[in-house]
Amino acid sequence: MIIQKKWLIYVLIFLLLLIALFLFQQNPETSSIVIEEPIEAEEEVTNSIDDSIESKIIWVDIKGMVEKPGVYQLKEGDRVKDAIQVAGGFLKDADELMVNMAALIQDEMVIYVPAKGETEDANIFSTGGKVEEGKVRINSAGLDEIMTLPGIGEQKAKSIIEFRDTNGKFQSVDDLLQISGIGEKTLERFREMVIVP
Repeated sequence: MIIQKKWLIYVLIFLLLLIALFLFQQNPETSSIVIEEPIEAEEEVTNSIDDSIESKIIWVDIKGMVEKPGVYQLKEGDRVKDAIQVAGGFLKDADELMVNMAALIQDEMVIYVPAKGETEDANIFSTGGKVEEGKVRINSAGLDEIMTLPGIGEQKAKSIIEFRDTNGKFQSVDDLLQISGIGEKTLERFREMVIVP
């Protein structure tokens, strides 16, 4: 009699364990825990990418014939066209042809949009490439600014801009030697007039 009760208790415990195991496997909460772990890891990666993007903020001063002149916050890698867009776009009398819209912007850059008919001197500052009289910031200068360098005509200036847009910023003045038509002698004529940040 006592032996039969023991066996009955063992059978009941075994059945309860089987039922508990079956219910545990069918519980949707346990499966959701497994799914949530990779999502959290993915969110951490996304947040770290967002943080690195936010850390590359630059400030640009936009002046002249734009809807809302002022100082604006942009991202590294943006171009002059992005800055003009942030400033509300061109005014009706803006001389759009004097602005190199493809130029990469950089921190503390001044972008000046001249009015139609402004003097040649005013147009030199159209993309903020000039830093001081006689110096050209080669990584942001527009066509007209580059053409102020001795020995650089329109074709060579276009080649400089095309090379810069294709290969990225110049790291040193000597990088200009990679451009067809610019040799050591030509480079020496304007080496001191070029700024490569």
